[in-house]
Amino acid sequence: MVLPFPFFSLRTTRNAACTCSYCVGKAGKRMCYHKSMLVTAGKTLKNGLFSSLAGLFVVIVLAGCSPEEVHTKHPKEAKSAFSRTFTIAILPDENVFSQKRRYRPLATYLSERLGMEVKTKVLDSYSAVYSEMLTHKVDAAFFGSLSYLVLSHNIKLEPMVRPVRKDGTSTYRGVIFALRGKGISENCDTWRGKRIALVGKSTTSGYLFPRWYLQNRGVKRFEGYFSKIIYAGSHDAAILAVLRNEADIGCSTDRTYNLFLDGDPFAGRRLVVLATSAPFPSNSLALRTGGLDPAIEVQMKEYLLGLENTEEGRNVLASLRISRFTETRADDYEPVREMMETLGLSPEFFILGQIGRSGNSKSDGRAERR
Repeated sequence: MVLPFPFFSLRTTRNAACTCSYCVGKAGKRMCYHKSMLVTAGKTLKNGLFSSLAGLFVVIVLAGCSPEEVHTKHPKEAKSAFSRTFTIAILPDENVFSQKRRYRPLATYLSERLGMEVKTKVLDSYSAVYSEMLTHKVDAAFFGSLSYLVLSHNIKLEPMVRPVRKDGTSTYRGVIFALRGKGISENCDTWRGKRIALVGKSTTSGYLFPRWYLQNRGVKRFEGYFSKIIYAGSHDAAILAVLRNEADIGCSTDRTYNLFLDGDPFAGRRLVVLATSAPFPSNSLALRTGGLDPAIEVQMKEYLLGLENTEEGRNVLASLRISRFTETRADDYEPVREMMETLGLSPEFFILGQIGRSGNSKSDGRAERR
């Protein structure tokens, strides 16, 4: 192919010596992609002085570049500052953007100390967490007590830490309560034929605990023991159902119950607690087994447990609105596991997409997976 110029002409040839990714293996079939692009650009210009200048530019560029120098890396080939990415999944308990801002200081803190990119990813359900852990897109997540047991049945998970709230607690309990003045007491015989408000079939405090409590006291058929069973959908909705006389007995977490009564002291005078469960671990960070080098895993745990010892760490805790982290062990979930076994409920009984959706309390602006 000849490119005409007023002052001279330039003949291009196939460049068999070029080692760029486009030309390797194509010698004898097509000219060097990089040079042909420049030549084509010169050819399409209009005749005249502008065309001559373009041709002169081609000569200068090609004369000063070897085939190796012409080839440049695609932007996607540029290496990240970190060679490893560690992704922590969180379920939304408030505005997604606000939640990501809350967790960003934690991700930055761990990234700088562990020498890898730590980032958070908001997913809308535990079924999404399960899918992304299976495909290794997510390495860890914050789990409620029930969701941890259900997912760990299919994926090997290792619990690490859980937050300690400003009041010093890192656990919650289930509570069963009733309206005063209806003749309902701690004696389960007084519950027979009454209406009960549960939260949902995928919650510890709002389903497992009341069923387990009655079965341990001789009630074999839970559904037939009450005249009506209401699934309120959330812990505070179960409290409201009782206060509105839509149910006689309700179930909730102690945290939601106490926060509700703090906001409405009159409600506290109308309700009475009938039973309280053993403590269950609050939302805990658990890692997919094999998702992290054991030595780095130990370091991560040490950094999380020692956040309150440095100013930077305290800023992270302030952003998360907690006082510190405490260690979580697998046997902390034993009370929940025992309830499931007593009731004969296997992990397959629970629907992953529903766990965490029906147990949320908005009383303090944050949800907790029960």
